[in-house]
Amino acid sequence: MTFLFRGNPNRKIEEDVMNATLILLSPLLFLLVYWVNINFMRDQAFVYLAKSFLAGKTYFLTSPGGWADSALFMGHYYWPLGPFPAVVMIPFVYLFGLAGANFYQGHLQFILVFGVIFLVSKLVAKFFKNSLDIIFLTFAFGFSSAFLGLALRPSSWFFSQVIATFLLTLFLYEFLDKKRYWFLGIISALLFLTRITTALVVLVPLLDLLFGQESLRRRFIKALM
Repeated sequence: MTFLFRGNPNRKIEEDVMNATLILLSPLLFLLVYWVNINFMRDQAFVYLAKSFLAGKTYFLTSPGGWADSALFMGHYYWPLGPFPAVVMIPFVYLFGLAGANFYQGHLQFILVFGVIFLVSKLVAKFFKNSLDIIFLTFAFGFSSAFLGLALRPSSWFFSQVIATFLLTLFLYEFLDKKRYWFLGIISALLFLTRITTALVVLVPLLDLLFGQESLRRRFIKALM
């Protein structure tokens, strides 16, 4: 971690210790996240909502283990959070249902957590070129921040936050990489359908379109490409 140990006479030793620690902890933490997500079977509101969507309904057909946070309207219970996580679950719930098996939020959440960490590493690589710096900062986000709490609990509320985090990191990477405005618009729409407040990120490309260094005509053409 060159930016941490710059000017330190014991830099090489401390870097080696840090590297060994990260190499040891990373697979163990990934295994922990995997085990928790695979075995967590409570608070599966989006699974039940996906089943409702498959039946052509927008309300719960059966109780998802309780009615906490749900809204009662005309004899039916509705889920107040954004519907996109349930839409994502639909193909998995359907295919596993054909085989007589259950598909839980944690099964997908582990993949999303891995995707978030991968995207974060790509983002960090745009600002730091040293591989050790990239590994350290990626580890810091994935396993030393509040994100770890989300990753370890695939309940309905946290599941939607993990999806939102994945979409936000994808948005940031796209904005800093190819900057395809149509794709940024799609991601913003999916964020709106996941957690409404995160959709404010759409202001980033809008402000860039309006006040970027390129001419407005060129930026408008780029937005359509």
